Amino acid sequence: MVVADTGAFITGSLRGLYLQVFTTPGVVMEVRDRDSVRVLEELDASGRLSIVEPPRRALEAAKRAGVRGLSSVDLEVLALALYLRDLGCVPVIATDDYALQEAASRLGVPFSRIRYRGARRPRM
Repeated sequence: MVVADTGAFITGSLRGLYLQVFTTPGVVMEVRDRDSVRVLEELDASGRLSIVEPPRRALEAAKRAGVRGLSSVDLEVLALALYLRDLGCVPVIATDDYALQEAASRLGVPFSRIRYRGARRPRM
């Protein structure tokens, strides 16, 4: 299962996946260009897209990661991954955002880089 940030839709990297893709309402609001919207619509039409608002307790846990540079949407994505993990799932965050990668690493949430090499290890 993949928890996708906005970059995952923009790059089109989700197109060939046959996994369930989870994202947040904030990410959906950031997806604006025609190609990214098309990816979103294709996943939705296939039944593989779930748009979930993470619960408040998961958002608070995400904030406690203490990583600077996380936007409110990044926090939503991280919180959604934490929430899914608490439900017994094994989510992987799809992102090229270094701050989000660092926060995920600190909280023990796996991430997958989309295009770029990404963070090597978290700064403490």
